[in-house]
Formats: sequence, C-alpha cells, structure tokens
Amino acid sequence: RDSSFRWTQIEEGYALGRYIVGSKDSFLPSEVVLAKFSPTKFSFHAVRAVDGETPSTTDLRSLTRQSDGVAGINAHFFDENDRPLGLLIENGEQQQKLHRSGRVLTGIFAIKKGIPTISLRERFLSDGASMAVQAGPRLIEDGKRVAMGDDEGTSRRSGVALTKSNEVILYATVLRFPGASFDDIQAMLLDPALGVWQAMNLDGGGS
Repeated sequence: RDSSFRWTQIEEGYALGRYIVGSKDSFLPSEVVLAKFSPTKFSFHAVRAVDGETPSTTDLRSLTRQSDGVAGINAHFFDENDRPLGLLIENGEQQQKLHRSGRVLTGIFAIKKGIPTISLRERFLSDGASMAVQAGPRLIEDGKRVAMGDDEGTSRRSGVALTKSNEVILYATVLRFPGASFDDIQAMLLDPALGVWQAMNLDGGGS
C-alpha cells in the first residue's frame, strides 16, 4: 500500500491524488489518478456521447468541457455497435433500462436526493434518483473486498467509490501498460487514507 498517499486540495470540496499500485520496485509501476468530490459542492451528471440517435466518437475531455464540468470519466460498457449497456437515468428520466443478467454489470452508481449511492442492481430502486449509471463489477461493499474469482489479469482500470462521509472518488489508471489487476485496485481502495466504504468498477480498457 502507498502509505505516503496524500490528497491535494484544489478548491473546497474538490481534491486530487495519485497512487502507485502493485510493486513499487517494478520497472514501470502503475499509477492511478484520483479525484474526490463533495456532493454538497458538486453535482453529478450522466452525459451521453450521441449525435441524434447515433453513438458519437466525441472524446471525454470535449464532453466534459461542453457540460461545464471539472472532471469526467467513462461509465458504461458498450455493445458491438458502440451503444452503452445498462441503466441510465439523467435529470430523473430513465433513458435506458436496467441490465438484469451477467456477472459484470452488477452495480449501480446513483444520486438520490443529492446523496450518492452504490448498490447491487438487484437492490436498486429508482425512486428519487436524479442520475444513475450501471457498470461493475462491485469491488468494495461496506468497507470489505468483494470476491473477484480468478480474474488476476491487468488492464486499464477505472471506477467510482464512496467514502463513509458520502464523498465521491473517481479513479483511473494513467497508462495502458502495465495497468492494474482488480486485486491491486481493491488494495488501493482499502487504504485508510482513502476511507472508501463502497466501490465499483467502470469501463476501463479501450474506453
């Protein structure tokens, strides 16, 4: 664990950090960038990369700037036609239905009455949700690791986490190689310096 981790305050309710995961002695250590937000100072929105009904190749930086955002991260996984998979709610309106099967899309990140939540898809209730996106798998539940099976492969990783005080942490590995395993990410998230209580994976990889 990177016991030297510290947050750098950017402004009230917004902090940035960098974390080294895996072995610090490796030739090319894997670095994760993190952004932490207070839900009382910042709002969260699901922005679709579409042109009419057609998926767009607009990059994340452009989408974030167009939305007057300070940070953005890709959320959904996609089908073979580049259409996002899973539940999508924005401004209280459901734009896509819940994906109910499979072992990956098991988590829902939502804002309900101004409070961020991460819940299992089977337990999610859309009542009062102003925003919700579906991805996964779940990584941390109630401050403990979620068993990930035999998946020890490394890849680009990104995700969202919540602290006990309801702060939202967005994180992503910096480089394609060497990336990070789920075990690496879970170990980072359980560092007491982060204070994570709930967390789920978002679509990393090529996204």
